[in-house]
Amino acid sequence: MDSDDEPIRLGRSSKLGTGASLRQYNGPIQIYPQTRQANTSAGLSFNKRLKAGHDADSGLDPAVNDWSEGSDTEDSDPEYPEKLEDRRTWGQRKAAEDRQWKENMSAFRSSWIAAAPARASCKLVDIEHTKVQVQSKLDAHAKSQHAECLLAGAVLFIAPESQGQVEYVGLACRTTVAVNKWCCNVCSKSAAPDPIAVGLFPSTPVQPRVLFDMTLLDLYRTLQRSGTKMDGFLRGLHTTHTSWLEEEPLKPLDSELFSSALVNYGRMLHRATSPSTLGITAVVQDPFSDCPICARLTGEPSSSEYCRVCCADAVTKLSHYSNVGKATCTIQPHLSTYFGPVQAAVQDLRARNLLSLSGIRDAVGSGGGPVTTPRAECSTLLHCAREDAPSTSGSVDVYGVVGWVCAHGMPLVGMFCDMPTSEMFCYYIIGLHRLLRLRPGQMHVYVDFACRLASSADSFMRALPEHYTMDGHVYRKAEIMAAWQEVKMYVNWMHGSSHKMSCQLQHCGRFQLNAAHVVGEQTEQLWSNTKDIAAQTRYMQHARRSDTLEMLLESVGEDKVANAPKLLSRQHASMVEKQDTLGKARAALVQSSGLSEDQLDQAAELWSAREAGSAAQLDPASQDATTASLLLKQQVVEGMTGLPARPLHVQLPAVVAASLVPRRPKASLLADIRSELAAQPGYVASDAAWQLGTGSKFQDALRSLKASEIAERQLAAEQLALDCIELQHSRRDATATDRGRQRKRENRKRDQIRQLLMEAAAWESVQPLGPPVPAKSIESDVTALLSGQPPSWQTDGSLGGQLGAGRKYYMIKQDLLRCMEHTTRLSTERKRVQEWVSQMLLAVDGAKQSGCVERATGSYDDVMRACCKATAEDGQQWHLRRLECRLKAMRKEVNDLQF
Repeated sequence: MDSDDEPIRLGRSSKLGTGASLRQYNGPIQIYPQTRQANTSAGLSFNKRLKAGHDADSGLDPAVNDWSEGSDTEDSDPEYPEKLEDRRTWGQRKAAEDRQWKENMSAFRSSWIAAAPARASCKLVDIEHTKVQVQSKLDAHAKSQHAECLLAGAVLFIAPESQGQVEYVGLACRTTVAVNKWCCNVCSKSAAPDPIAVGLFPSTPVQPRVLFDMTLLDLYRTLQRSGTKMDGFLRGLHTTHTSWLEEEPLKPLDSELFSSALVNYGRMLHRATSPSTLGITAVVQDPFSDCPICARLTGEPSSSEYCRVCCADAVTKLSHYSNVGKATCTIQPHLSTYFGPVQAAVQDLRARNLLSLSGIRDAVGSGGGPVTTPRAECSTLLHCAREDAPSTSGSVDVYGVVGWVCAHGMPLVGMFCDMPTSEMFCYYIIGLHRLLRLRPGQMHVYVDFACRLASSADSFMRALPEHYTMDGHVYRKAEIMAAWQEVKMYVNWMHGSSHKMSCQLQHCGRFQLNAAHVVGEQTEQLWSNTKDIAAQTRYMQHARRSDTLEMLLESVGEDKVANAPKLLSRQHASMVEKQDTLGKARAALVQSSGLSEDQLDQAAELWSAREAGSAAQLDPASQDATTASLLLKQQVVEGMTGLPARPLHVQLPAVVAASLVPRRPKASLLADIRSELAAQPGYVASDAAWQLGTGSKFQDALRSLKASEIAERQLAAEQLALDCIELQHSRRDATATDRGRQRKRENRKRDQIRQLLMEAAAWESVQPLGPPVPAKSIESDVTALLSGQPPSWQTDGSLGGQLGAGRKYYMIKQDLLRCMEHTTRLSTERKRVQEWVSQMLLAVDGAKQSGCVERATGSYDDVMRACCKATAEDGQQWHLRRLECRLKAMRKEVNDLQF
């Protein structure tokens, strides 16, 4: 380029000296912040020096025109947004700011004290101004209803039956206004103002004595989601209203009055401007209809290739205390968008005392006794993984909420319900059954205990009669079973760690083909939005609690819709980053293990086959082993409850007894064990072959039980040993803080290994008759496991470094596959959002009318006159235009996505 076009380098060798030269130069400019130190010897910042040059050319005094003095940042200026490097640390900058606060605090305090009378006077003026403003709005709205009479020359006057003075409560003040009815001498009709039309909400539906500013209610609705308690908010509001009054004539606001207005204001707004309310019919109304990605558009076949994903979970912090709201328990909720059909089905079954798996089967007319659930190969330790719940009692009458969300965090419509009992399977099966009716097609369902719930649900579906009635609808079993065949149930990623590895490989979404990188914890993310408000809902009336949760779910859903393009963008960036990280981890593993990728692939297959086959090793060889376990449990419980011991019994080590009955048994446990024994096939209590100790069947079953219990603990110890070895390798490159944290994790796993091997040795010492034999030492096996050597029960030496590397390679490979699947899925979802936005805009355009009322301008009288002329259709048209603007902004965001 020519010398005149070379970029100016504002730094140590700048070609430019004054602001005048800068204005004359039209070429590119390069600013080098790192040169600041060399140019600040005179104590002036870059902006000040540049401005000084401009002032010199213009004849102004830089000291008088110093526009950067007193700014928040030393080098901030809207004309020159480039911020030069500040070499001070954040702590040094905050310390300098704190010194400035300290130096000026005395002057601030003096100014605050001196100006108190003026501020108090201004406060009174503001209150009077607000009173005049609100009064003008109310009177203008009432007078506007006589607009035609006024054109005819009518005279308006206040009707004698006017309500009179009411209290206005806003953010800045409280005052009194008159709700006047205006009559005219032409029509002789009185017209009262509508508080809603002027932005006020009444405390009661008829003859309210308080009118709340909607801005105030909107503010607390937002703060309530963050956990701000109503009493604290009202105390702060009272302080704001009275802080500059010489006297304090105002009494604090009645919390019950404010609470009633707040809840009913939310009820009024609930889904008032949703697309379905505005007459938009672009999507099929089903549980997924609120999600712009999962929603099925009108005309889209139900058997779409896109696989929808939903997650279900329960939360106990949304419980409700039983001694609250007894006097108002008959009041029903006003809203039923999310707590709808599933909630109604649960309440109906609860009222009929049929809220259980067997009860639901009786309700639909299956008959044939209780539902028999196949024995699951995973005995997860999750407390919620149970088919039925114990009898309800205690301080709560609602134990929590069961909810469903889609893979994008959107609450599913009609899929939430309260739990009148502890968590159990029937809540999930009721919701699952509704999904099968409304959403046929491919679907993945994530539940913490899907491995066990799937078998219970399958047993329930197969036991249904050919035609039955449930939740007010008539069903055909063939249709439900056809939809059920397209559903896959997975354990979510985080809770998968509480399941055995053999169960994870079979049921966890992390290891399933075409499951993508859907972690399945979206419901947990939803519940995190309720942790702040939960402390308030426990003490609400039942109807208000339910409606408050409905409003919260609607608010969450609106945020999810608005942020759908950002969600796709974040997930795509995350997948790209994860694939890069996993690729580096795979290369590092190849280098550190000294094995080729083919060898690692073989080791991974060996490890996965060994773990997948462990289910058969861990499961009892027959139902007889289960019977032996129940007999031993019965013996332990009888001993713990003080019942006389049986003549012939097995002497169990304390460790084995604790593993059978880990805690103090309840009185009902013994009856439950006996009922389970009676249901075991092939067991007859009077049969001598099942006698404890001497019975031949019992001895065979005990040997099978011992083998399964020992193998279970040995395999768990091997898994923990692999984790310890991995921690040892990763600790070498970790920081000092991470090394300490990893060392603690490793020590905990070492303790778990030792405990598992102690239990295995104790089980090995159990004998059908007589005392147990002495348990063998476990220290040699502990040492072998932690050093990567085969323990005493391993003869092929497969536990060494090759198996550990194969395990790690398998995890990396599966995560890479899920990331690649999810990248493909995101491309499909971007197209679905684009189609959804296009269809919604077409529907909005078709619903709009050309002759709608435009936004009124002018005085209060002009605005209110236009408000009275407007109809509900006009308001709907305004909201349609507002929705159109949001959809266009969303379309731009989606089109800007680069994948």
